[in-house]
Amino acid sequence: MVAIKGEKKKGIIVGVKQNQPALIPKFDSNNVVLIDDTGTPLGTRIHVPIPQILRTLLKEKNVVKGVDYTKLLALATRFV
Repeated sequence: MVAIKGEKKKGIIVGVKQNQPALIPKFDSNNVVLIDDTGTPLGTRIHVPIPQILRTLLKEKNVVKGVDYTKLLALATRFV
């Protein structure tokens, strides 16, 4: 959950500055993709690279929770 101008929004963290374990890249800034309740991104473009491991994690969550993250993965232009 993220607070933007006093409103609560859902988001998926796609990159963090903090040191990460092996196979997860470290970024220069913290990056979040805002989503609605069904997992659809609120924007039309994702400019930040998304870690490859996040692609596999989101595909697994599609099956478990019934939320559709495929649109988020389709909007991403780069994977690291």
